Amino acid sequence: MLVLDGGAAHVGCARFTADRSGRLCLQRLALETHSADPARDFLWHMHTQQALQELAARERLRGTCRLAVPGHLALTRLVRAPVDRGATREVMMVREAEKNIPYPISEVVWDGLVLADTGSGLDMLLAAGKAEAMTSFCTAVAAAGFLPTQAEPGGIALWRAYCYNYQDAVDDALVVDIGARSTYLLFAGSKRRFRVRTLAFGGNAITQAVAAQLKLDYTDAEALKRQVLGATAATPADAAARNAVQLAQGQFAQRLELELMRSLLGQARQTEAVQPVRIYLTGGGAHCPDSRNTSRRNCICRFSRTTPCGMCN
Repeated sequence: MLVLDGGAAHVGCARFTADRSGRLCLQRLALETHSADPARDFLWHMHTQQALQELAARERLRGTCRLAVPGHLALTRLVRAPVDRGATREVMMVREAEKNIPYPISEVVWDGLVLADTGSGLDMLLAAGKAEAMTSFCTAVAAAGFLPTQAEPGGIALWRAYCYNYQDAVDDALVVDIGARSTYLLFAGSKRRFRVRTLAFGGNAITQAVAAQLKLDYTDAEALKRQVLGATAATPADAAARNAVQLAQGQFAQRLELELMRSLLGQARQTEAVQPVRIYLTGGGAHCPDSRNTSRRNCICRFSRTTPCGMCN
């Protein structure tokens, strides 16, 4: 089985096999990065296709696959539908989709999960993407030699990865996955309870702030960010450049801190909600020191840094 992760600035491909007990085993994991300049967003599908073609040629990976859809293409909504004894679950889900998906239902591809039956209503998770954007994404994947058979939001894929890797977990957890253009806050609890929130910003916010401050193009600002934050072994940047990156990083951390506080307070107000006592930090933005410090400041819990696919056998 092949699984493709299409991010704003990377593509990843994992090949899994199943052992005799049915447990998935990771056989190969490959990654290819590409440009994530938001000013050239119209080229994202082309960059994704090119990156996948390079990955496929290098790793000799092709065939049917399942897609994890990036946060900037996927919408997720957690809703509670009042019980209607005269309607099936499918009818109730369609009704909630029409009410809660902020686009004409004819212009999206969507699906849903029933998470719980509370007696007074059904807790549902709705997922949707604009049909035109999803068609372009799948076309780019197919042109690189992969045939998509299933797609789901990256936040849901993250939840499935957590459930698989932490089957014996007894503590509720918060997984913070910082990508290039979006950040997932996954609240994962026992009995497969979960809530996922997608923040519409990621590590690119630092790059954009540096580019504006120093009047650089996006590519140069991204290289400088990685240099200052220690992701590359390039010549140390001058004081003005370091200050610009550190200022942008601090602003990003403050914004993330605000959203963490908002989400944690929202969870605390709900008696049956997931109440995390452990936090896992992952994604490309997890390399930023301020991201780790922000997570520690806002969660009275144990802290770990992790890679979801890397935890499979």
